[in-house]
Amino acid sequence: MVTLGSMTACSSIGSNTSHPKALPTPEVAKTAPDGSWELWSTLANSDSNPQFWREFGTPTNFYSRVEESNWLSFTVTLKDPSFIERYETWSGDKAGTGALCLVNEHSCPPSAAFPQPNSRNPSLLGLWAFPAHTGDFVKKPMSECSGEEILKELLGHLKFPEQPTLNTSITIPSMLPYITSQFLTQNIGDRPLVIPKGSTNLALLGQYVEILEDTVFTVEYSVRAAQIAVHELMGTKRNPRSIYKGAHNVKVLADALRMLLT
Repeated sequence: MVTLGSMTACSSIGSNTSHPKALPTPEVAKTAPDGSWELWSTLANSDSNPQFWREFGTPTNFYSRVEESNWLSFTVTLKDPSFIERYETWSGDKAGTGALCLVNEHSCPPSAAFPQPNSRNPSLLGLWAFPAHTGDFVKKPMSECSGEEILKELLGHLKFPEQPTLNTSITIPSMLPYITSQFLTQNIGDRPLVIPKGSTNLALLGQYVEILEDTVFTVEYSVRAAQIAVHELMGTKRNPRSIYKGAHNVKVLADALRMLLT
């Protein structure tokens, strides 16, 4: 049973004073230490797998489009309570108890940020969905910013004063080149089946296999692929869990209609 591809391969971490590495090229993807993209590429290559390569999809569709699939995440360790106090007033949520918070009043907004309090040093997790965009307050792409510069941009979006937060916090950015690659547009056949046609001893797992009517990015998707693999290859009596179809649920439809009319 083989897991294809990786959402976290080639990830890089910056520091409070430095930015993460630049986005990898397709060639670099195949040299990632975990070997996930290289293995899939080998299985789908007509030279290395001349008889069955067509059954293994198109891995290049998922690892060669990093400009579309990357996210920048960052964590902030706060050593001064003033940010948390302002955040709770601004959001109306007690830190660590509310939903993800979208800040979208500017051209380069952070996707989400939320504090997680603890007794000593509260922490903040943030996401920038479009890190190639130039910041409104730090005039360069977020992907080229140090942790301190990212925090400065965030404070500007929130209209919070820079000090004392900027000088008393540590911000660590992380670039994830393939974190949304499973959502990329694709052709039929780009995702291989869990059990490739004709296979009796090989199953494919993970976020890049084809499971009809299911939704990627969830743990359940990967688990269901494993359930299908075990059921099909080993002939177990226990069937994979059925896929929940919310579109057939009257309450879901009513809630959706209510939101449309709100």
